[in-house]
Amino acid sequence: MLGLTMATGTVEVHTRQRTFLKSLSWRFFATGQTILIAFLLTGTLDVAFKVGLPDFAFKFVSYYVFERIWLFTALQNLQNKRIIKMLMWKVVAVSLSMVITYVVTGQISTALRLGPIDTTLKTLILYLHELLWDCIPFGKTIVKKED
Repeated sequence: MLGLTMATGTVEVHTRQRTFLKSLSWRFFATGQTILIAFLLTGTLDVAFKVGLPDFAFKFVSYYVFERIWLFTALQNLQNKRIIKMLMWKVVAVSLSMVITYVVTGQISTALRLGPIDTTLKTLILYLHELLWDCIPFGKTIVKKED
């Protein structure tokens, strides 16, 4: 478990199971959106799933690692942490989506159209996902910070 330093002199600790479930819940929702966007851009369900399935796999692993990194104390002390974290993930996520779309379709124009649409739709949803998980106690404990 890694600790999160909080302003009140306490540390928030997350289990790996919590990170796994948080990552999984986001990936199911986000991949569904990616498949829908790919379908609307290409008109082909087959292509949409060929984009969505690798998107799920690569981003699930990436998001899990990303979440674990953000549990380090130095990152928890950043002002506007939630906004910075969200924007950093969006850079990683849109890059992966565009590369996967290009590899699957062979069309840079489709990849370049998917990227901004995907980012715009998912940015607010990711922020709300973070807020929701902040309220879920599973796998999260708060302990007194050791000095």
